[in-house]
Amino acid sequence: MTDQTNGNNELEPSADKQLGASSTNALDVIGAVSAAGADPTADEAYAKLKERRAERRRKKIRRRVIAGVVVLAVVLLAVGATMLLSRQPEQNMEPVTDAVTRGTFTTEVDAKGSLQPLSSTVATSEVDGTIAEVRVAEGQAVKKGDVLFTVKSDAVDQSVDAAAKALNSAKASQKDAYNAYNQQVDAYNADDSGMASLPDKSTLSAADSAVAQAQEDYNQVVADADAKRQVRAQSDGTVITMNAKVGAMVGPRAQTGTDPLVQVADLSQMKVRIQVDEKSIEKVARDQAATITFPALEGVSLAGTVTNIASISSTATDAGSYDGGGSGVTYAVDVLIPQPDPRLKSGMTAQVSLTIEKIDDALMVPVMALQSDDGEHYYVNVETDASTHAYEQRDVTVKTRNDDLAVVEPGSVDEGDVLVISGGMSADDGSGSTGAAAAGGEVVASTDRPASANAE
Repeated sequence: MTDQTNGNNELEPSADKQLGASSTNALDVIGAVSAAGADPTADEAYAKLKERRAERRRKKIRRRVIAGVVVLAVVLLAVGATMLLSRQPEQNMEPVTDAVTRGTFTTEVDAKGSLQPLSSTVATSEVDGTIAEVRVAEGQAVKKGDVLFTVKSDAVDQSVDAAAKALNSAKASQKDAYNAYNQQVDAYNADDSGMASLPDKSTLSAADSAVAQAQEDYNQVVADADAKRQVRAQSDGTVITMNAKVGAMVGPRAQTGTDPLVQVADLSQMKVRIQVDEKSIEKVARDQAATITFPALEGVSLAGTVTNIASISSTATDAGSYDGGGSGVTYAVDVLIPQPDPRLKSGMTAQVSLTIEKIDDALMVPVMALQSDDGEHYYVNVETDASTHAYEQRDVTVKTRNDDLAVVEPGSVDEGDVLVISGGMSADDGSGSTGAAAAGGEVVASTDRPASANAE
C-alpha cells in the first residue's frame, strides 16, 4: 500500500493528460483508500488530483467565454456595417432652380462612319493571263494613262500571230500577182504578130487592196493587244490598293470574288457616309455644316458639308454606327471633306457631329423645367421670391427642343428669369412642386446651361 502511494506522488507532468480520461476513477480509488484510513500521502494525492480537475474546468470555461466574445464581436461588426451601408444620405430639400437664357440654339447628331475617297477606279485585266510586270506601288501618285501593270496572255498573242500570218499571206499573193502580170507584159511585148492582148491590171489592184486591208487589220490587232497587255490608270489619283503580283493569274475568271488588283483614288476630296435616325433625317438638308474628327489622329478636326441624303432606308448590313439613339431605321448621309488632312487614309473611322438645326438669338429654357398637364401645352414655374422660392406658373410656347434645352416664344418669360424645377412654394396654394413631370426624367439640376441661378 505504501509503494502504491509513493508511485502516485512521483507522477510526471505528462501524466496529467493520461488522467484526463480516468480522473474520476482515480479520485474514486484514492478517496476510498483515504476513507479507509490509509497512509496520509493518499490524502495529498487525492487533493492534487482534485485541484488539477478544477483547473481544467476553469480553462474550458475561459475558452468558451473567449469564443463567445469573438462571435459576438463579429456579429456586432456585421450589423454595424450593414446599418452603415444601408443608411440613406440626408435629403437636401433645397429647391432646384435654373435660369432662362438667350443665345444660339443647336441640335446635333453624332454618328460614326468610314472615311472614303470621293471617287476611285479599280484596274482590271480584260483578258485571262498572268501578270508580267508591276510598275506602281501602294501610295504612289499616278496620272491618267500611266501603265499600272502588264499582262502576258496566250489568247492575245495568238490573235497577233493570226493577223501577222494573214498579212504575210496577202503580201505573198500580191507578189504572185505582180509576177504573173510581168510575165504577161513580157509575152505581149515579144509577140510580133500583133495578136496578143494587153495584160489586165485589175489583178494587181485586187492584190494591193488585199495587202492594205491585211496591214490595217494587223495594226488594229496589235494596238488592241497592247491595250490589253498594258493595264493603265483611268484617272489621276493615288494607288490606295495594290494586290497585283508578278505571275498572278488575272482576267475575268481569275478576278471573280477577289479583291481589286489595283485601286486608284482621288484623295484631294474625301467623304464620310453616316447613318441618321428616322426621327432626325427630316431635319437633315444638303449643305448643312458638320465637324469630323478621327480617333486615329488626335487633335485633327475638319469641316464638312452634307452632299447627299438617301431616299431609301439602309439595310442592317449597310447601316453604320449611329450614336443618337432612337429607332433602328436609318438613312445614309454623305458628308464631304473638301480639304482632307494628308495623313488621312481610306477606311479610317470618322466621328461626325452634324448640326441639323441652328437658331441664333433664341430664348431657351431647360427641358427639365417644362411641365404639362396634357402633353401638348407647357408651362414653367417662374420664381417670384428668392428667399422663399415662391413661384407662379406661366404658359410657354415651345418652338423646338433638343435633349437639354427648349426654344420658347418670348413674352411669358424673359432672359434671366429663375425657374423652379423642383421644390419651392406655389403662389396659389402654397404647396411644393415636384417639377419636371412633363420632361419625363428625374428631378436633377442641369449642368449644361449657359448660366445657373441656384438660390443661395
